[in-house]
Amino acid sequence: MIPNLRETPDDLLTTEDSEVIWDVSSLPLEPELTDDDGYTSTDSITESALHRYDWRLHQVKTQSFVTNPGVTQYWHYSLDKGTYFIEHQVLNSARPVQWSVFRDPYNFHLKLDDISQVSFARGSKLVLIMYKLPGWKGQVTDPTRDTMAQFKRDRTQRRFLNFLRQERGIKIVEEDEASLEARWNESVQGTLPGYESN
Repeated sequence: MIPNLRETPDDLLTTEDSEVIWDVSSLPLEPELTDDDGYTSTDSITESALHRYDWRLHQVKTQSFVTNPGVTQYWHYSLDKGTYFIEHQVLNSARPVQWSVFRDPYNFHLKLDDISQVSFARGSKLVLIMYKLPGWKGQVTDPTRDTMAQFKRDRTQRRFLNFLRQERGIKIVEEDEASLEARWNESVQGTLPGYESN
């Protein structure tokens, strides 16, 4: 399992600063995953054990910051002070193995209780996470908090979406691929530094 680390070396940070609702209930539940199913139980660089709730990412974008696509990075389901969230972790060193998280304001974690919906497109490894507007109930969203992610593999993206839908009850919405790709391409372009990768 990727550990839950809170400390990040200072040099890991930079100072530069038409929807269609898809009836996901028709999707089959994900069975237990094995190495034979295209799921790997270890990270390919560190050989660290991975769990069902670790999702390998290619890149994550917020309104202000972008992760480096050349770094090994995961989202990891975690518990902190009684609240479940998905923590963004980066591989800081492969030998010895050292996982880290970025310090604020470089926040790529997901607060599950604040998510309004997650959009995806068939044929794309992108997802768009939309957050509720603070203080509002229902479907009012806050676009300033939107987060986009690109997964390394289709299977990983499906596991992530199934987790959100089945275990967290989060609304999943299908968009057309062109709209999602356009949204990805119009977001910020500066990237944070990276270290070990594959």
